[in-house]
Amino acid sequence: MIDRTKIPHGDYCYDDRGVCPFWSHRRRFKGNNLGKHECGYCKFLGKGDYELNKECKYSITYPTTHVNYGVPMTAEEIGMPMSLLWDQVKMCNENMWSDWEMTLDIMVYGI
Repeated sequence: MIDRTKIPHGDYCYDDRGVCPFWSHRRRFKGNNLGKHECGYCKFLGKGDYELNKECKYSITYPTTHVNYGVPMTAEEIGMPMSLLWDQVKMCNENMWSDWEMTLDIMVYGI
Protein backbone atom coordinates (compact mmCIF):
# COMPACT_ATOMS: atom_id res chain seq x y z
CA MET A 1 0.00 0.00 0.00
CA ILE A 2 1.31 3.42 -0.97
CA ASP A 3 1.48 6.06 1.76
CA ARG A 4 0.26 9.25 0.07
CA THR A 5 1.09 11.30 3.16
CA LYS A 6 4.78 11.03 2.20
CA ILE A 7 4.14 13.01 -1.00
CA PRO A 8 5.13 16.65 -0.35
CA HIS A 9 2.53 19.41 -0.47
CA GLY A 10 2.60 21.89 -3.33
CA ASP A 11 3.33 21.86 -7.04
CA TYR A 12 6.74 20.19 -6.80
CA CYS A 13 8.16 16.78 -5.89
CA TYR A 14 9.88 18.39 -2.91
CA ASP A 15 9.15 20.78 -0.06
CA ASP A 16 11.02 22.14 2.97
CA ARG A 17 11.10 18.60 4.40
CA GLY A 18 12.88 17.11 1.37
CA VAL A 19 12.30 15.24 -1.87
CA CYS A 20 9.34 12.94 -2.51
CA PRO A 21 10.35 9.32 -1.89
CA PHE A 22 8.57 8.32 -5.12
CA TRP A 23 10.52 10.69 -7.42
CA SER A 24 13.73 9.74 -9.20
CA HIS A 25 15.74 10.13 -12.40
CA ARG A 26 15.72 7.28 -14.87
CA ARG A 27 18.59 7.60 -17.34
CA ARG A 28 17.72 4.49 -19.40
CA PHE A 29 14.44 2.90 -20.47
CA LYS A 30 14.05 -0.27 -22.55
CA GLY A 31 17.75 -0.18 -23.39
CA ASN A 32 17.69 3.41 -24.66
CA ASN A 33 19.33 6.47 -23.14
CA LEU A 34 16.73 9.07 -22.22
CA GLY A 35 17.19 12.75 -22.97
CA LYS A 36 17.29 15.50 -20.36
CA HIS A 37 13.54 16.15 -20.66
CA GLU A 38 12.56 12.46 -20.56
CA CYS A 39 14.38 11.16 -17.50
CA GLY A 40 12.06 12.06 -14.60
CA TYR A 41 10.25 9.11 -13.03
CA CYS A 42 7.45 8.80 -10.45
CA LYS A 43 7.20 5.46 -8.62
CA PHE A 44 3.77 6.52 -7.32
CA LEU A 45 2.48 6.74 -10.91
CA GLY A 46 4.70 3.96 -12.18
CA LYS A 47 5.54 6.22 -15.13
CA GLY A 48 8.05 8.78 -16.21
CA ASP A 49 8.32 11.70 -18.61
CA TYR A 50 8.87 9.28 -21.48
CA GLU A 51 5.52 7.52 -21.00
CA LEU A 52 3.56 10.63 -19.99
CA ASN A 53 4.65 12.50 -23.12
CA LYS A 54 3.20 9.64 -25.16
CA GLU A 55 -0.06 9.34 -23.17
CA CYS A 56 -1.26 12.66 -21.76
CA LYS A 57 -3.39 14.81 -24.07
CA TYR A 58 -3.10 18.57 -24.38
CA SER A 59 -4.85 21.08 -26.61
CA ILE A 60 -3.27 23.97 -28.47
CA THR A 61 -5.11 27.12 -27.36
CA TYR A 62 -3.06 29.76 -29.14
CA PRO A 63 -3.02 30.95 -31.81
CA THR A 64 -6.67 30.34 -32.56
CA THR A 65 -5.78 30.07 -36.24
CA HIS A 66 -3.45 27.08 -35.66
CA VAL A 67 -4.42 24.09 -37.81
CA ASN A 68 -4.65 21.90 -34.66
CA TYR A 69 -6.36 24.48 -32.42
CA GLY A 70 -8.37 22.69 -29.72
CA VAL A 71 -7.51 19.20 -30.98
CA PRO A 72 -6.41 16.88 -28.13
CA MET A 73 -2.89 15.66 -28.90
CA THR A 74 -0.09 14.00 -26.97
CA ALA A 75 3.05 15.97 -26.18
CA GLU A 76 4.89 13.70 -28.60
CA GLU A 77 2.40 14.58 -31.37
CA ILE A 78 2.74 18.29 -30.58
CA GLY A 79 6.51 17.92 -30.60
CA MET A 80 7.17 19.36 -27.15
CA PRO A 81 8.11 17.66 -23.86
CA MET A 82 5.13 18.62 -21.67
CA SER A 83 5.78 16.31 -18.72
CA LEU A 84 8.02 18.08 -16.21
CA LEU A 85 8.95 15.28 -13.82
CA TRP A 86 12.57 15.73 -14.93
CA ASP A 87 12.38 19.18 -13.28
CA GLN A 88 10.58 17.82 -10.18
CA VAL A 89 7.21 19.31 -11.13
CA LYS A 90 4.42 17.06 -9.90
CA MET A 91 2.45 15.04 -12.40
CA CYS A 92 0.58 12.98 -9.79
CA ASN A 93 -1.63 15.86 -8.53
CA GLU A 94 -1.39 14.53 -4.95
CA ASN A 95 -1.22 17.02 -2.05
CA MET A 96 -1.14 19.97 -4.42
CA TRP A 97 -1.80 22.57 -1.73
CA SER A 98 1.18 24.10 -0.04
CA ASP A 99 1.35 24.27 3.76
CA TRP A 100 0.75 28.03 3.52
CA GLU A 101 -2.41 27.56 1.43
CA MET A 102 -3.71 24.95 3.88
CA THR A 103 -3.05 27.29 6.82
CA LEU A 104 -4.80 30.14 5.01
CA ASP A 105 -7.87 27.98 4.32
CA ILE A 106 -8.02 26.92 7.96
CA MET A 107 -7.73 30.54 9.12
CA VAL A 108 -10.20 31.97 6.59
CA TYR A 109 -12.70 29.17 6.08
CA GLY A 110 -12.22 27.16 9.25
CA ILE A 111 -11.64 23.94 7.32
